Amino acid sequence: MVINIIAAINKTNSIGKNGHLLHRIKKDMDRFRKLTTGNNAHPNICLMGKNTFLELDKSLDKRINVVLTSNKKFKAPKDVIVESSFDKVLNHYLHSGSQDKDLWICGGEKLFEQALPFSDKVYITYIHDNKKGDRYFPYEQVKQQFKIIHKEEHEENGLKFEFIDYVRKDDFNGENEKF
Repeated sequence: MVINIIAAINKTNSIGKNGHLLHRIKKDMDRFRKLTTGNNAHPNICLMGKNTFLELDKSLDKRINVVLTSNKKFKAPKDVIVESSFDKVLNHYLHSGSQDKDLWICGGEKLFEQALPFSDKVYITYIHDNKKGDRYFPYEQVKQQFKIIHKEEHEENGLKFEFIDYVRKDDFNGENEKF
């Protein structure tokens, strides 16, 4: 199983404010869907915190949705698995024969921090603006522990952003070294 983190951040490392994303960028949403969706035989697992799930407003189709919350009263749709700790989720999926599925960490702030030490790859949409948020991504740690393997520049509705893909430095074998 490969453990991936996927996030959209800006120059202030913000990921959201008041329970909402700072930006809704179609190309970013399309990339998120393409990367996190496995295939019908082996759907990927998308792990997210309760607030991230509530921001989505529905479960992600063609993926196994797991919501992490300590709120025992949280009512999730029938197609969503609710867990209480990251360690429990990690142990379950590492030891349950789910090796043919990838685990995608979709947010929020606390989950990104918990998952980073276990992650193999990080997929960032880096938005070129300075909006202040109230939830942040540990981007400095990513830049220290991971190496860029792919980078693309984009613009949508006058907003410039980049797709930046990272792999953990320990796992980096030197191929594709362009940066």
